[in-house]
Amino acid sequence: MVFFIPILRKLTSAKWIILSHDVFPENLVSAGIFKRKNIIFKALKKIVDYVISSSDGIIVIGRDMQEVMIRKHRNGSKENIKYIPNFYPPELDNKNIESTVNAISGISNLSFSYFGNFGRVQAIPSLLNVINEAQLENIEYFFIGDGACKGLLEEYAFKENFIFIDQIPFKDFQTGLKYGDIGIVTLSNDMYGLAVPSKAYFYIGSRKRVLYLGPKNSELHRMIIKNPNLGWYADINKLDECTSVLRNIALQF
Repeated sequence: MVFFIPILRKLTSAKWIILSHDVFPENLVSAGIFKRKNIIFKALKKIVDYVISSSDGIIVIGRDMQEVMIRKHRNGSKENIKYIPNFYPPELDNKNIESTVNAISGISNLSFSYFGNFGRVQAIPSLLNVINEAQLENIEYFFIGDGACKGLLEEYAFKENFIFIDQIPFKDFQTGLKYGDIGIVTLSNDMYGLAVPSKAYFYIGSRKRVLYLGPKNSELHRMIIKNPNLGWYADINKLDECTSVLRNIALQF
C-alpha cells in the first residue's frame, strides 16, 4: 500500500502520514541480506526514499530514527518527522509481573531473560561473548523465542545455567515475562536509527529493569540516561564495558 502513496496523493486531497517502526531497506543491509553496493538494494532504497519524500509526514518511535528519516525525506525536518515514543501493551498497565519462574538449576539468586527474536540484527554473538567473558556461573540466563541465531544459542545447551524455552505465542506474552529478574535487550551497532526493540517496552511495562546492550545514543540508551531506574546500558561494540556492567549488576544482588 505504501508504495502507491505518490500516485494516491495526485488522485486525492487527503494527507498521507507514515508510521515507521523500522527503516527499510537499510535494515536488510544490517541483517546481512544485502550489501550497500548491491543493485537491488540501491533500487529499493531509491523507490522507498521517493515514497517517503512523497508523504506529508512521518511518525517515528525513536529519536535516532527521526535523524535517519530527516535525511531520507527530501523536505525532512522535526516539523514533519514527528517523534512519538512507543509504549507497552495496555494489558500490562499498572502490573508488576514478578519473576515466578527462576532458579531452575538451583544455583542462582539472580536470573536474566532474553524474550523474543533471536535475529541477525540482535547481536546474539556479541551477547554470548559478554556472558562468556563475565564468567558468572551462578547466574541463570533464560532464552525464550526463535530466530536465525537459535542454532548458535543451542550450542550452549550443555551449560547448567542456560535455560532454553520454545517460542511463546504472542497472546501468551505475559507468561514469557515471568522468566528472569532482569530483561536483556540487544541491538547491533549498525542498527542505529533503524529500529527500536519492542521487547524493552514489555519489560518496562511489567516493572522489570532492562540491561540494554546496543548502539550509543540510540533511543533506548537515551531513555535509560533520562530514567536510570529503567536499567543499565553498555555499548554493544565494547566487550569490556558490557562485561563490566554485567558483573556490577551481579554484585548488586
